[in-house]
Amino acid sequence: MRRDGSSTGALFVSDVGWQSEGGVTTVRFGANAATRLAGVLGARLAYDRGLVVDGPDGAVLFRTGDAYGVAEVGDGAIEVVLPAGAAVALAETLRPVAGTYTVPGAPGLVVRIVRSQIRDADGNVVAEIG
Repeated sequence: MRRDGSSTGALFVSDVGWQSEGGVTTVRFGANAATRLAGVLGARLAYDRGLVVDGPDGAVLFRTGDAYGVAEVGDGAIEVVLPAGAAVALAETLRPVAGTYTVPGAPGLVVRIVRSQIRDADGNVVAEIG
């Protein structure tokens, strides 16, 4: 996977969202997906391949570029462009610990990791991550 980038171009996760306000864009991910997301994101962006993180409440498309930028692309989705250093920093930021984090090299980008609840077949919470 590291030789030429992951073949996974999209991930569906149960908790993803975003909000832009006052020049700051906050992207939200559930703690349960953070580790997997970090690995795939790092493998994709290192080889200039984008990654779509899709969920029931929205989507975030990450890709590399010369300068940081964010743009709405419709249907509840945004595109986040990251310079190489910021892409590495983002992958290192994604861990299964609830909290709000800034991303070096991406001014105006905030990552919020929220607790994830693991439920059994009856809908009872059996574990919480984050």
